[in-house]
Amino acid sequence: MKFKQTLVIIQSRFNSSRLPGKAIFPINGFPLVALAAKRAGNTGKEVVIATSDQSTDDEIALCAERYGIKCVRGSLDDTLARFAKAVEGYEDDAIVFRLTADNIVPDGKMLDEMEAQYLRSGAEYMICDNLKSNVPYGVSAEVMRVKHIKDAQANSTSKFEREHVTPYIRNKYTPTVYHPFNGIGLSNFRCTIDTFDDYISLKNIFKKGEDVINIPSTELISRFNNLIFKPYYEKAKKPMVLGGVQFGLDYGITNKSGKASPREIANIIKQAITEGISYIDTASAYGDSEKAIGTSLKGGWAERVKVITKTPPFSEFSEYTDPLTLTYATRSSVYNSCVNLSSDKLNVVMLHRAIHLTAWQGAVFNELLNLKKSGLIEALGVSVQNPEELEMALKFSDIQYIQLPFNILDYRWKSAIQLILSAKKERELVIHARSSLLQGLLQSKEPEIWGKACVNNPGPIIDWLESIRKKCSKMSISDLCIGYVNSQQWIDAVVVGVENINQLFKNTQSISMPFLNKDELTFIDETRPKVSLDTLNPAAWSIK
Repeated sequence: MKFKQTLVIIQSRFNSSRLPGKAIFPINGFPLVALAAKRAGNTGKEVVIATSDQSTDDEIALCAERYGIKCVRGSLDDTLARFAKAVEGYEDDAIVFRLTADNIVPDGKMLDEMEAQYLRSGAEYMICDNLKSNVPYGVSAEVMRVKHIKDAQANSTSKFEREHVTPYIRNKYTPTVYHPFNGIGLSNFRCTIDTFDDYISLKNIFKKGEDVINIPSTELISRFNNLIFKPYYEKAKKPMVLGGVQFGLDYGITNKSGKASPREIANIIKQAITEGISYIDTASAYGDSEKAIGTSLKGGWAERVKVITKTPPFSEFSEYTDPLTLTYATRSSVYNSCVNLSSDKLNVVMLHRAIHLTAWQGAVFNELLNLKKSGLIEALGVSVQNPEELEMALKFSDIQYIQLPFNILDYRWKSAIQLILSAKKERELVIHARSSLLQGLLQSKEPEIWGKACVNNPGPIIDWLESIRKKCSKMSISDLCIGYVNSQQWIDAVVVGVENINQLFKNTQSISMPFLNKDELTFIDETRPKVSLDTLNPAAWSIK
């Protein structure tokens, strides 16, 4: 006899690469894996935990037995085979949910609603997706039929397909998206448990002594409003980059407060990660910025963001001709960045200067390539100053990230845009734009400050910026300038530096705003005042 009822399969393993042992971390006395299973089955669905047959996962099997939850065990790496084993004895048309043990917010009521929508839609495969379903990250689930698991088991051949269970099904059937009837929203909230910080955050939304199994998912999500680090704005349409130079230096022509304190830096970084930033940008030349960032990311935060750092300018080696010296200097700088950032590897390392792609017979760049090959660096990039350097950098296929200065007054890059778009079609290339506020100059109305930036009569520029702000219905000049850069098709993310939490909120809001439309962008490009190249290059300013 074959079973017809709906089955929920929760995959779990003890030896998580990011947070080992998290499956049995307790919340109100319940191990996470048991809590996830009990919540998923709190309206009567059959639930089974699928774990490996390795001794490392014996504890998960014992936990399942202790709480009266069915458990199947199989290959550690072949998760799909575990699912196939779990559906044995079920009819081909029986419905199957796939959940993971680190997502404890989904409950039976949510799965009931998803199942009803799945049946009405006539879909083969449905997903609850963070952005498309407009739910917090971690409130995820997949629903399909037993026959789809069997089909995938018979036809999935790659390691990726077998490890991640549903890629074959996803490729065969266009996923239908689940849309919650209750409009959960808040897609920039994080409800999964990948890091210890995630665990503490989720643990804190449960009240001591309450019935953790039967609290509706919507109630749990609403409690995120009480967290210290909570997102204030909707998730941005593009990745965001938090500039880190202010964490190590008194940076910016309008900066009057100096660099933030270590405590404020930590608060800025954690809030920025909560807001959804994807990168933090720093450099070994930014004073103690790397150390401040490394300290702030301890306790689980490092897993939630990528850090981009840069090699030194190597100015002291300008007279050297020996490539081996620069090889050693490069290797030393990378190791030093690892120490400062408290990390055994670096996400992205950029050349601080484009000339270092070829200088010293390519010694600096070649050593970075060697370190990338060894696994110490994940990706390489370069910081360029002008279109000529950009064009040179694009010739190096190993360069994945390029950072360049661009702002609403900058007319220099028009001819380079097509080169960037063409390169993006041929390889993975990420463009980050810095100086969207031109070190704060564009927000200033003080003639003295504009004078230091080689502008003797800033009145027409200030008036133009204000007129464009009104035309585009922007909240401020800062909002306009950030929005202009973020709206460029060829730019993947904007680097925005902040001096305090209030600036972070304002800049995050600007990043999250709708893009300027084509007519607005064209009008800006056609009417912008012409400034000198020295104004666009802070290195030429007379700052004392």
